[in-house]
Amino acid sequence: MKIVLIGFMGSGKTSISKILAKNINFKWVDMDRVIIEKSGRNSDREIFDLDGEKVFRELEANTASRVRKREKYCNLNRRRNYHEPKKYGSS
Repeated sequence: MKIVLIGFMGSGKTSISKILAKNINFKWVDMDRVIIEKSGRNSDREIFDLDGEKVFRELEANTASRVRKREKYCNLNRRRNYHEPKKYGSS
């Protein structure tokens, strides 16, 4: 089972997903944090400003694809285009 929480900033995704992951013994994954670490930048804003949206979206798609392969995870994502199944490896 995989759980993905998607929503606007400040909607409670982080709080809910951490509690949920702990209660069902899933690994908690913050997609933004993974993307930022992979990019070597300090924030998602810095990626957008220095590398552009295209690079950010490529990092996002690659990261989502890798995370999806895990057996059990609770994922936090606030991206607006996560609904594109082919881009993110969904079926």
